[in-house]
Amino acid sequence: MKHMTSMKHMLLSLCLLFGLSSAARAQSDEEQIRRTLWTFIDGTVYNYPDSIAGAFYPNTRMFLFHESDTVWTMTGEEYAALYTRRPPGTRNARYGSIVSLDIVGEAAYAKVKIRIPGFGRDYYDLLLLKKFAEGWKITGKVTWAEPIPKMPQEQMAQPTKEVVMEGLKRPWSMAFLSETEALVAEKDGDLLRVNLSTGERKAIAGLPEDVGRPILIDTTQHAQGVFPGPAHGQRHAFNAGWFQVLLDPKFEVNHLIYLSYAAVNEEQAHATKVIRGVLAGDKLTQVETIFLAAPYSHGLFHFGGGMVFGSDGKLYLATGERNFFEYLNPEIPTAQDVRDPRGKIIRINADGSIPEDNPDFGPEAVPGLYALGIRAAQGMIVDPATGRIWFSEHGTMQGDELNLLHAGANYGW
Repeated sequence: MKHMTSMKHMLLSLCLLFGLSSAARAQSDEEQIRRTLWTFIDGTVYNYPDSIAGAFYPNTRMFLFHESDTVWTMTGEEYAALYTRRPPGTRNARYGSIVSLDIVGEAAYAKVKIRIPGFGRDYYDLLLLKKFAEGWKITGKVTWAEPIPKMPQEQMAQPTKEVVMEGLKRPWSMAFLSETEALVAEKDGDLLRVNLSTGERKAIAGLPEDVGRPILIDTTQHAQGVFPGPAHGQRHAFNAGWFQVLLDPKFEVNHLIYLSYAAVNEEQAHATKVIRGVLAGDKLTQVETIFLAAPYSHGLFHFGGGMVFGSDGKLYLATGERNFFEYLNPEIPTAQDVRDPRGKIIRINADGSIPEDNPDFGPEAVPGLYALGIRAAQGMIVDPATGRIWFSEHGTMQGDELNLLHAGANYGW
């Protein structure tokens, strides 16, 4: 029994020694490889061509890639000869570091980074090494360069102005049909189909005729109480016309577009309306109203009109509360009255029907109500990273807001 115990101890000791020997040998290989790599790096930094050549196996081929899609090939000896232009020991303006090293048996792969200040790029050497009787040698080298990350002040955009189109009548929104073609909604004009490359534009036919147009009023009459706003002695264009133009998520299949605008009735009162129709060339067909923020009221301001399709495929639209002065609100402010579609965010299906999962504001709530308490929201966008919707709300003075849309939320106006 004692003899068997001694044998077990001996075998255990041999296993441990073998393991330690293997670890020591692996560590030794890594040390040798790093020594070879630093011989090569220091040789290029301090102009020692013999050190560079000594790090390579004789006649090793290397490849240098350049931006012109050309490849230079040379031997290790030819590469080392490039460093005879300066006296040995003279430091070049370059810095080297070992980025990574992988060892597989008697072969290894290393990535070395070379930075040369003033060149605006980093150089990388991919080096293949092999273990020989005389030690580890570089047997292959590939070099490529990539731009050095810029300093923060260098990363600041330097925009340049390029005129794509002129003479538009207060453009409100755009919807891109392709890389070169877009629909442009003009508040004071038309819905245009424009070619962004040639500047050619065509007005879309078949639009409703009940669009309200901006009115120019002399603000000098403010003193007499004619114009409810600041008196600047200039003519002022009120808010009306076409607002948001939007493509259906399946536009390539159904060719549907959506358009919000300030609609006018026989009494010259206005309301925010949303229509949709099929775009056939330069004409809108099969036009139908899918939402109307009634009642109609007087005054060309606070229509809202922003729209966006959510990641859920539903159409979200913003309606303004249509009051110029807060004191003109009824006992229950318009934006707080769930029975009134004005001053709200509305959520509907693409055909105007009401989604079953809309928040419940009670039996008297206007169909489609999603959020309330909004003065005059226009901009709406889906965050591509999260799928959530942001919207901008205007005023009053210094009271603009950027809001994240929440179902059933009250935004306080």
